[in-house]
Parts: sequence; C-alpha cells; structure tokens
Amino acid sequence: ARSAVPWRPRSWASGAAAAGLVACLALGLWVAALRSEVAELRRPQADVPILNLEPVGYTRGEPEVVTVGPGERFVVLLNPPSFPHAVEHRVEILDSDGGRVWAGSVRPSEAGNFHLGLSRSFLPPGAYRIRIHDGTAEATFDLVVPE
Repeated sequence: ARSAVPWRPRSWASGAAAAGLVACLALGLWVAALRSEVAELRRPQADVPILNLEPVGYTRGEPEVVTVGPGERFVVLLNPPSFPHAVEHRVEILDSDGGRVWAGSVRPSEAGNFHLGLSRSFLPPGAYRIRIHDGTAEATFDLVVPE
C-alpha cells in the first residue's frame, strides 16, 4: 500500500503562476498610465505654439526649430508658394534618413495653407522634412526638434 503524500504543485507551475501575476500587475499599471495620458490629451491647451513654415528654397536656409517642451502640442502651418487647391493632398513626415515617420491626408485652408497638429512626444529630437504633394506639385519643409 502506498502512503498518502500531500499534493504539492510542481515548481514550474508556481513559477508560471507568479509570472502571470507579475504580468497582470504590469499590464494594470500600463493601462493606468495610458488612461492618464489620454485624459491629458483631452484637456484644452492654451497658447498652443504655431510654427509658420516656408518651403525649402524660399527661406534664409535655416530650418524652423520646435521650441516647445516634451509632450507639448504645437501646430505647423505649411505655406506652399502657389499650390493647386486640390481637395486633398498627401503629407509625409520624414526623418533625417528619409524614413517615413508618418503619412496622411490634409486639405488646404481657405488661405491656401495647411495645418498639421503635432506633439513633441510624437517627434523625438532630430531633423525632419515635411513633404506635401498632390501628384502634380510638391513642397518640402524642414523642421528641427532639439534635445
């Protein structure tokens, strides 16, 4: 006859349970941080900086420098010289290596310029080129985000 030995969980089972508990706690903290960030983005931001960009070749040659703090929002006004007023244009943000950071569509304002809302947390420090085109015309704008 066998002697009764109390059941004990195997070491891997208790390790897996502990890892699952840690993962659940970490996920909960991450969700709380995301909720806080979303709440911050929903709040109005007074005095949002506006950067008025002229196309490459139409300025003194110095790119516009973003002068807002980390996480703050700002608006970029793209002022192409004489751009066709097509209904929709493509806009791309490229990093210094020419890699695409973001692409989307934008419509011209009544004044003929384009508005692009950005966040400092979206663009890490570096040099960027913003390119806008409609298939027939193209304009590029330089932007620098300092450390």
